[in-house]
Amino acid sequence: MEKLIDKSRAYETYRFAWDDIARLLSDQIKAILDHRFLLRVWPEDQGYWGARALHGLFLVADLNRLLDAVQADAETRRETLPEDSEAVHGFGMTLGSLLLKAALQADWNCELVEDDALWLIGVVSTETRPYTGSGLLRKLNADALLSAREVLEYLKDHGGTDCALSDIRLRYYTAHGNELCWRYPISDGIHAGAFILVTKDGYLSLPYNSMDEEEYEILVLDDAVLHDPASLSTFLSDWEDFSADLTDALREMRCILEGGERDGCCG
Repeated sequence: MEKLIDKSRAYETYRFAWDDIARLLSDQIKAILDHRFLLRVWPEDQGYWGARALHGLFLVADLNRLLDAVQADAETRRETLPEDSEAVHGFGMTLGSLLLKAALQADWNCELVEDDALWLIGVVSTETRPYTGSGLLRKLNADALLSAREVLEYLKDHGGTDCALSDIRLRYYTAHGNELCWRYPISDGIHAGAFILVTKDGYLSLPYNSMDEEEYEILVLDDAVLHDPASLSTFLSDWEDFSADLTDALREMRCILEGGERDGCCG
């Protein structure tokens, strides 16, 4: 059966009431200016919103400090800074969005403005997506990575188990602050599971079929292979299906044990 939903086009989306946006912006401004402005944030029309100080004014010097803090471009500066005044009551969505991104430590594709809330669509943050958000895998120093051949030789010489692999993970953690290795704990149709390890040559799949009480997973090194886009797509799709099915089942089990009605159970 053909899937009706393309998960590669699913976007992380958040909804914030305008009062929540006001508090986030107020906290971020306080962190930059060391002075708190109580704000009113409201939708000006379907595609634009603004922020206004409830008490006091933003001096041009204040606005420049805010613009500098979020590394605003020339267009944002022209839109924000007044032409014939030394102070203003507030600022528009362009600076507001940059301050909000700094407050949330996140980025997003677009915003949807509603009367009672702001929707952030396509959110990427280091908390929800630590690798997409940080760019870690794109910025690795290749000189501090092992080649696939070096990895396989080391594992063969040291027993070919997860215990041996842990030596490489520790080496990577020391060099990169991350083990750069992930356990894929479901079957690929041939093996019970696999580890995915970053190497100089790409992303190495190290499958396993059995475990030892002391050495943990026993790797099938003869079946180790570098991933290509197609194999990673299959791994990703299979994992999303597995995770979604188990997550929904666990939620329903919990709801039943709590005595809740199906329509009333959530999260």
